Amino acid sequence: MDRKTKIIAVLAAGALAILVGSSVARCTLAQDGGEAGPDPVSQEQASPQEAGRGDEEEDAGAAGGAPKGFSALAGSSWTSEDGGSSLSITPTNLVVTSPEGTAVLYYALDEESSADGSLSATLSVSQTVNGPQQLAVLFVTSGPDGSQRIVCDELGGAFVRDVAEEAHVSIGNPDEALFDAFGHTRDEFEAVLGEFAKGASPHATKATWDGEVWLDFNAGTKLTNFTLDDAANTPVTVVDDGSGELTFR
Repeated sequence: MDRKTKIIAVLAAGALAILVGSSVARCTLAQDGGEAGPDPVSQEQASPQEAGRGDEEEDAGAAGGAPKGFSALAGSSWTSEDGGSSLSITPTNLVVTSPEGTAVLYYALDEESSADGSLSATLSVSQTVNGPQQLAVLFVTSGPDGSQRIVCDELGGAFVRDVAEEAHVSIGNPDEALFDAFGHTRDEFEAVLGEFAKGASPHATKATWDGEVWLDFNAGTKLTNFTLDDAANTPVTVVDDGSGELTFR
């Protein structure tokens, strides 16, 4: 081995020693200090059991009658405790209908919190789309029988969520092209729309089809949209997920 080769070999061996030494030092510090940082891979990828735990807890809360969040109230209908007015909640509006007329409040959700079956939400509300805003605090409480009550000064009092034993919704503009595309009858569509309206808008009696059908050939799914005739013009999406059954979203 010539002089040049020996020098390179010595340098390489020194670098290897430094690398090994630093690795040993790092492992020793981690073991002795007991505060080694989490493995990035294990930190980002939780186990399937842990990943599903949050969904299970949320479903358990919903089963107990507690509202899952203010956004879950979109599409719901309510009646004032004196029976004189009704409230419809959409993703952007609070619509109050009374003998004096219809009042619309545009809102944006600022914050919300829930505990013990109750929900409080702070909203920025205005009477026009770009009008001056003011803060409104809305409270939703759930009774042991699953009933829900909503209170907000800007709504003019307290409202109780509507619950219908049965709801029949007819398609206002039936089209055979829709039924042929899905392979389902008008009665089957109206049964699904009625099931949706039962929980979301019991006062609705008619649904208007938007005239479009969306197909996903890879997944084998089809979906189409309707609008209910309630004060909030609640949208409904009807889906065939490939199983041959119609469901709603």
